[in-house]
Amino acid sequence: MSNAILAPVPHLLLISEIAQMLQEKLRQSVASASKWLVHSCTHMDQALQMDFPQGPDLVVLEVPSQGKGLSSQLDQARTLWPHSAYMLFTSNPKLDVLDLKNQFEDITILQAPDLRTLCSSIEQHMKATFPFSGQELSLTEVLKLLARQKKSVMVRVHAGHHWGRLHLEQGILIDAKVESRPAQGYEAALEMLSWHGIKVFLERLPALLPHPINPELATLLLEDAAPSGTPDHAAIPQEGSQDPMFFKRPTRRAMDPPGPETPQPPSQPEQEPVPSSPAAEAAPVKSEVYNMASIKETLESSLSTIDGATAAALVDYNSGMALGTAGGGMNLELAAGGNTDVVRAKLRTMKSLGIQGQIEDILITLDNQYHIIYLIPNTPLFLYLVLQKDRANLALARYKLKSLGGELKV
Repeated sequence: MSNAILAPVPHLLLISEIAQMLQEKLRQSVASASKWLVHSCTHMDQALQMDFPQGPDLVVLEVPSQGKGLSSQLDQARTLWPHSAYMLFTSNPKLDVLDLKNQFEDITILQAPDLRTLCSSIEQHMKATFPFSGQELSLTEVLKLLARQKKSVMVRVHAGHHWGRLHLEQGILIDAKVESRPAQGYEAALEMLSWHGIKVFLERLPALLPHPINPELATLLLEDAAPSGTPDHAAIPQEGSQDPMFFKRPTRRAMDPPGPETPQPPSQPEQEPVPSSPAAEAAPVKSEVYNMASIKETLESSLSTIDGATAAALVDYNSGMALGTAGGGMNLELAAGGNTDVVRAKLRTMKSLGIQGQIEDILITLDNQYHIIYLIPNTPLFLYLVLQKDRANLALARYKLKSLGGELKV
């Protein structure tokens, strides 16, 4: 499911004796400035009283001729607005800014620039902050693109009154936080990936931000970092199939097309007490008990809310019958029978090995697709979902499929 990715209105803060003149020059010489929300004041202490829930995107500060207290005020601003970018400039060409350059190496400092140069520099800083404005991309697609490009960036996500940030280092997701409520790490990332009607905004990484790595988050995008066929595909580790997050099929039978197995299924019904008329009549009676409206709603929701989903089915693995299907691109009735064999075989294997516990899900990885089989607890049913690799996020798909299974009323 795609979302319109539109950056929130960019906020520019000008702190200078010539702020009004600079603002007018920006409007005249920079076309994109009409889309910015520009705030201005003459002194830093005034700026620190302004209310910016997410902080201004760029703070442009004129270095006062005396320079007294500037360092402490700048430190205070960076503490208050850690995700803002900063630029300093001087009006006096003779003003010594060497100490400032040594103290704030990550901040751009312009020595007595003319207005055209200053406006151009502001434009470049503001442009670098909004590369996804106006594009039709889901959050999953944005993160996968940043992962392929190995970007180090902060991704801010808005959905109604909720918002949060995802921290990427060299394309690896290392931290996430929902700022509107106490949710952090893996839980926060999954929550933001499930939001609808989102707005995405890229921010520079704060210079002093610590970079602890969350191992659970670090693997979230690895399998999805590049779709097959892209130049970056070879760089993606193939060991992703060993991720313990998913139950993996060790054999190749489950990954083969169902066609070659068609001679085998007839032998299995003959081994079960199905031929007798009472048993044969039981299946239709049982199917009428199911809440078909809930089944239809669940399957349609899986296609509309899970990125990359193209087909879905709810299957009774006692009978191998599909109770409901949605989407297309394959024979879902045939797939229901084939995947029933997969589930039964795994259950038999676990029983033979004496392995206790329930199977949560089974992942089958093909060249261009992922197939997920989610077994609904305390029922003989499983949800079957087909995903396109280049548009899917496995962790999020698994999370949503489990959630839909829990809401299903059968």
